[in-house]
Order: sequence, then structure tokens, then C-alpha cells
Amino acid sequence: ANEVLPEFGWDPYTTGGVHEANDVLTFLPGVGMLSNFHPTLSNVMSGGLKEDPIFDRSKDVSTGANTAYHNSTFIATKQIEAGSEIFPSIDQGWFTVDSGQD
Repeated sequence: ANEVLPEFGWDPYTTGGVHEANDVLTFLPGVGMLSNFHPTLSNVMSGGLKEDPIFDRSKDVSTGANTAYHNSTFIATKQIEAGSEIFPSIDQGWFTVDSGQD
């Protein structure tokens, strides 16, 4: 499981989770987990995410168990036929993340 899950993770800078902890890997259930990668193809772009804090970070002890960022969405930039793959638009930061594997 430790080798498979990081393959489905998203960079926390992209998802707003960069300040959640020292080492963060974000998972986007749904379209985020189903999407594939291609360096030149893209047919969806980020539709943003909703920031809606459930807890007060200065008072509540459960703060670290939840995130204020949720409801990450994607917007189709081209017609996507049923059964076609989903390719999100990826910025250059994708290529600079070191997976730690040689």
C-alpha cells in the first residue's frame, strides 16, 4: 500500500493543503483519483476548491484531523466522450517533485 497510494496523490500546493502539516500528500477522491497523466494532453482544469473551516485552529484539538479545504472540482475544457480518459492540466511543478525513488 505504501508504494501504490503516492501514485494517486496530488501536490499540496495545488490543493491548498501545503500548511496542514510538515509532510502532506493530498488525495482527491472521485475525478482526482481517476485522472491520468500525459505531458501534452489535457481535457479538464481545476475548478478550484472551497475553504470552509469546521474547527477553530486556535482552540479545537480536532483541528489536525480535518482540513478546511474540500470540494475540489474539475471543469471539462473539451468534450469528453463516455469511456475516455481524463487528463488534468498539470503545471511544471509536477515535474519537480522528488518521489524519493531511484
